[in-house]
Amino acid sequence: MPQFAALHRKDNKTVRYLVVDDSVFARKNLIKMIETFGGEVAGEAGDGLTAIAEYNRTKPDIVLMDIGLPGMNGIEATTELLRHCPNVKVVILSMYDDENSVVSAIRSGARAFVLKKASSSELLDALR
Repeated sequence: MPQFAALHRKDNKTVRYLVVDDSVFARKNLIKMIETFGGEVAGEAGDGLTAIAEYNRTKPDIVLMDIGLPGMNGIEATTELLRHCPNVKVVILSMYDDENSVVSAIRSGARAFVLKKASSSELLDALR
């Protein structure tokens, strides 16, 4: 993967991410992408409830949240996170680009919706 210009917070520190996906393979691929962006992985989770616990434990700058999670799905987890932490930045990831998924993601409070098949540069654009 190509190396991209690093993303930084306003205080010039490295952006920290929480990667949430029920597929270990997908999480590892996202982690590799984050590393090419100069980011730091604060934590990872495979379901919505664990995502909330990991967010509270690690306080990342951005949460990359899959929609299709076991138990509490990504939309529900995003809604719950934002109920308690209104400043959390969530980027929803999905294999599906149907209107219902996109609308549900945005209504949940997510800052962006990105298809899993998106290129590294498309994901980077969404994170910016």
